[in-house]
Amino acid sequence: MTTLQGPSQVRVQCQVHAERVTAEGYTNDAWSHLSDRRGWISNIYLKGGAWQDGVPLCTPGNPPPGR
Repeated sequence: MTTLQGPSQVRVQCQVHAERVTAEGYTNDAWSHLSDRRGWISNIYLKGGAWQDGVPLCTPGNPPPGR
């Protein structure tokens, strides 16, 4: 786990519906895989909608095994 200094630019590889999170006055279950950081971020912390337009759904092999 890490904390990014905001605002930070990140590279999102794909996204999924997973654990529901409530933070910063928002609730959603969307998570994005950050390919350059090999980790996940709740979409609550990304600029844009709860579900990021143009970002593909994560599938087996995207992201790589071990997430």
